[in-house]
Amino acid sequence: MLQRNAQYTVLELEEGSFATRNSQDYKNSYGRGLNLIVTLANKAGTVGFTPKVQGKTPAGVYYDLWTAAAELLANGVAVYQLTPEEVATATGVTESKIALLPAVFRVVLELTTGAGDGNEFDTLVEADVLI
Repeated sequence: MLQRNAQYTVLELEEGSFATRNSQDYKNSYGRGLNLIVTLANKAGTVGFTPKVQGKTPAGVYYDLWTAAAELLANGVAVYQLTPEEVATATGVTESKIALLPAVFRVVLELTTGAGDGNEFDTLVEADVLI
């Protein structure tokens, strides 16, 4: 059974974002899964982001573990569950994916629409590691 870790980590906080951003690398000692919470606010223009989680090999190469099925284009909160086993999707969960969290991972907010002046969101990405 998956349990929530007591540590709740802010991965990215940025105002007026209009570029792809990567979090720092996070070392995962005991986690098996992840609840990823993405909050977008104060949208201006036609900007859109697609969240993803990347693992990192011992050789330092990043690989896509998961990419959201849909681009985020509006203000609001999106919740994603990445777990090593199938779990009942809770109310309010945007997307659920079976995936095992690797030893080192990072979160990427990939700019997929609207690069340039006048296109921006305030973004906050939080992670709840599941053990």
